[in-house]
Amino acid sequence: MIAALNNLSILVADVGNAYLNAPCREKIWFTAGKKFGSHAGTKIVLVRALYGPKTSGAAWRAHISGNMRELGFEPSDADPDVWMRAATKLNGFKYYEYVLIYVDDILALGEHPEKDKKTGKAYAPPEQYLGANIGQHDLPDSQKAWYMSSDDYVREAVKTVEQKLSEIGEQLVSAQHSKISGPTSPGYHPELDISPELGPEKANYYQNLIGVLRWAVELGRINIHVEVALLSSHLAMPRKGHLDQVLHIFAYLKKYNSSKCVFDASNPSFGDRFKPVEWDEFYPDAKEDVPHNMPAPRGNEVTINCFVDADHAGNQVTRRSHTGILIFLNRAPISWFSKKQNTV
Repeated sequence: MIAALNNLSILVADVGNAYLNAPCREKIWFTAGKKFGSHAGTKIVLVRALYGPKTSGAAWRAHISGNMRELGFEPSDADPDVWMRAATKLNGFKYYEYVLIYVDDILALGEHPEKDKKTGKAYAPPEQYLGANIGQHDLPDSQKAWYMSSDDYVREAVKTVEQKLSEIGEQLVSAQHSKISGPTSPGYHPELDISPELGPEKANYYQNLIGVLRWAVELGRINIHVEVALLSSHLAMPRKGHLDQVLHIFAYLKKYNSSKCVFDASNPSFGDRFKPVEWDEFYPDAKEDVPHNMPAPRGNEVTINCFVDADHAGNQVTRRSHTGILIFLNRAPISWFSKKQNTV
């Protein structure tokens, strides 16, 4: 969304053999074995962070951080894996260049991000990043917007589940699943489920499936967020009915296997749907809490909108409500949250 708003390019890179680029932070040595031939018995000192030692990840992190600082980037206080650097286009437009780093996966935003070759290799337009499909979507006004999709991740997850079920002679899609219209069965409440408890093996399988679904939610499948959150409340003691509903979600994803989360940079218009309200009577001294070290604003302005909703005493046992939060930057959804309230 930031790229479209400020007319920036997006490129991705994968650092090959990332850890081997970093020097060891401690002295690590071992005695050479017979495979070293005439050097067998020699004390070997590692000078590079090989894959395997516990400190290799920290060594790579320190190495790439040093390179980023040399290039003039500073980590964001909100997320240390998001690096930013003040930049100015030839026309005088001031903005921030961004580099997102997750271990050895790099995504760069800038007017000419391909120039910073020191941070990675094989720069290319993004097609995938952290399991998500990335591409451009045509908007109704003939403009283009970047999108994120979990299509490949979901299809692979469904395939894995079906292979697992086939080993025990079962199928993901049954006669009742072929008519599914929602992530779980209509009217289902996991807190009312009194089916038999799962054994250790199936309980672990249930937990793994929930983890897969959680990442699908992170990649934009917001339409299963509530159901996954409700079933996640039973990770400690899952029941057969809970597992059946998790498989129901996978059947739903198999049927509705395509979804895009489009990051539209245009400004939203709500018309008269929301009326302005003055809260001075209730919060007379309220002031916005602005960080003292907030970076100077650059780039085009954005509008943040937050939508909040909750069911009323949705949990049939505890009567606790379940809250959902969806935050937009202009017309782009950037954060979603679903959680059971702590109190009634």
